Amino acid sequence: MRMSPRGSDRQLSDAEFIARLRAGDTEALATLMRTHTEPLIAYAVTIVGSVDGAQDVVQDVFIRVWQRRDTLNEDVPIVPYVFRAVRNGALDARRQTRRASARDETAAELGVGVPSGEATPDVAVETDELSRVTAHVLATLPVGCRDIFLLIRRGGLTYQQAADVLGVSISTVKTQMGRAVAALGRVVIPGFMIAVVRTLLRGVA
Repeated sequence: MRMSPRGSDRQLSDAEFIARLRAGDTEALATLMRTHTEPLIAYAVTIVGSVDGAQDVVQDVFIRVWQRRDTLNEDVPIVPYVFRAVRNGALDARRQTRRASARDETAAELGVGVPSGEATPDVAVETDELSRVTAHVLATLPVGCRDIFLLIRRGGLTYQQAADVLGVSISTVKTQMGRAVAALGRVVIPGFMIAVVRTLLRGVA
């Protein structure tokens, strides 16, 4: 992955870019954040279920990248590295949210109040019918297949970058991506047509 610092036309290789980070170049960090914050948040949302939670995870990852820049390996591509870190952070956040939710449910059953500071973040609810159909199909996919699809379609990664994030071969990525697209194609297109028809019927009624 090659990136250009602000105001420069020259593309930096991963090794050069990481060398700048290791040297304490704040513009290199700014470039990384400017280029990848949006796709990282889009990917993290699919795991933690809320924009606020995803933003927190991504922010924490960038902070850790900067604090631990001396440990960055110039032989490891930076984009798969940060996506892998966000994936791990998002999975941890989701586990913590579920544990907190379980505590809240137990407290409610016992009639014990829970301090407002321990309230769990609300999970964004998809209201669009097509989005619900898509989300349902993705939820039924095997975890590895779903992860690959989300990294590529939501995170904007290449097949090779997705393979690097998950530690699998590129042929596995291609196969699983094909399965995910096929599964969505079988359901989403009919679901879209149903949504259109229902919308038209509501307009006539």
